[in-house]
Amino acid sequence: MERRPMTALAPTETTIEHVDADHWTERVAAPTMSWLLARRSDHTKTAYATRLGIPREHQTWRGPNTRSSSHKPVPPYAWFRWCLARDLDPLTDVTVDVMRAWVATIREHGGTDATIQAYAGAVSAWYREMRKRSLTDIVMSDVLDTDERRAQGISTVSPSSPTHALTYEQAMALRASARMDPRPTRARNIAIVELLLSTGVRAAELCALTRGSISREGREGVLTVHGKGGKTRTVRLTSTALAAVDAYLLERDQADAGTDVALAGQVSGQSTRNEPLFLSSRTRKPLTPAQIRQLLSRLCGVAARHGTTAAARRAAAELAPICGSIHPHQCRRFYAVHAVSMGVSVEQVRDDLGHASLTTTQRYLADAARLTHSGAYAVSASLEAGNAEWGIAEPLI
Repeated sequence: MERRPMTALAPTETTIEHVDADHWTERVAAPTMSWLLARRSDHTKTAYATRLGIPREHQTWRGPNTRSSSHKPVPPYAWFRWCLARDLDPLTDVTVDVMRAWVATIREHGGTDATIQAYAGAVSAWYREMRKRSLTDIVMSDVLDTDERRAQGISTVSPSSPTHALTYEQAMALRASARMDPRPTRARNIAIVELLLSTGVRAAELCALTRGSISREGREGVLTVHGKGGKTRTVRLTSTALAAVDAYLLERDQADAGTDVALAGQVSGQSTRNEPLFLSSRTRKPLTPAQIRQLLSRLCGVAARHGTTAAARRAAAELAPICGSIHPHQCRRFYAVHAVSMGVSVEQVRDDLGHASLTTTQRYLADAARLTHSGAYAVSASLEAGNAEWGIAEPLI
């Protein structure tokens, strides 16, 4: 394949309305939509579609949206739009120079390392599907390999806003705060917190769960999780987590079917195996990852607003520093770090979390270990030892 010089990658005025019937956009349209619709999570479908450059009106799984954001244009660096503007066929014309130019375009429009990683991940997943259909032989990891990612500064997420694991105290405080929630959704919120902390599932995976995702083995259960890349795994659902889910479902079933107690897995005689596990109380649609994050942020403030006991004050103090910044992924990292600290093997944690590579799991653990063994402790202790000599008072709390 002829290498195109970087100067040939300037955008043109080509649009999808002006292409031939045999243009690459026509060849990938149906396979791409089929691939997207096969994703179990609507959140994943939307994220992939947006990063590939599929307009909002073609994202048929999304309901009507009257917000102004529904008319937001496709970013100029969305993969299909970017290739189209440069008269590139993504099925054949991708080289390392092309990838460098694409990364440069994202940066020119204010994209961060995390943005580039997210877009590259979506494009890489699309190429895997196109290879399965024998439409291309391009492998993203060959073109944008580890050395190239490192050279571009995108080998890891920027440390400017890292995701740290919740501490054990913060995890316990979050559980306690959820139980102080005065809202009608209290039982649902308790179940969500228990599943996030005790299984380490991703927020998108949690939102994609159905009632049929749970199978029972006595007082415990097995959770079938559909993860990234269409991979399915099973994780243990402990008695505490299962009891929290059961309490929530019983409450929901009774509200849906009146005061009659429904059979397990049924409401008014109708099977509910395919019904989403966690619903919005307002729309009755599955919760989204963004709503999960908002929920956790709100729960962090519940103990301070509604708690009256010493335990509530303790929970409020633990959660105050993360009230506005907590992210569901911190629960996932808590699971990894705490499981290993309790003697669980790294390989088992990798399988529990559904990591494709052990390196990802080890990075979770290395981040926590680096903070635990930070030299800041020794330096701070040395500084504090000289307080009396220098007349420095202890800080007021």
